[in-house]
Amino acid sequence: MILRTRAPVLLLLVLLACGASARDTALRVILTGLNATRAAVVAYDAKAQTASVASATSVEAGKLELDAWRAKRAPVVAAIEAAYHLLAAAAVLGTSLVDVVAAVTEAKRAWDALRGAP
Repeated sequence: MILRTRAPVLLLLVLLACGASARDTALRVILTGLNATRAAVVAYDAKAQTASVASATSVEAGKLELDAWRAKRAPVVAAIEAAYHLLAAAAVLGTSLVDVVAAVTEAKRAWDALRGAP
């Protein structure tokens, strides 16, 4: 638990001390982690939507359940999209990695909240 809390701070400190090639490596590592998070969200989302449809007692009930699920999922999708945009800006424009780390941390927090992780 402590490692999870401190990991973004440690990553930020490492990134701030990076040279150009280390920065490229850091961007690749962040991208890999972000892709893994997105893949996990997509898989979890598919299962959740399938379960909602399977347990629905009517078409209307199924639509309501899917709408409710999609509303819960929306902050996670938005956080992941924001992290990708900031990562792209950092890679192309050379902007600060501080915002990228913050966005990835927020995406992870939103994902954990959606799936009920501590």
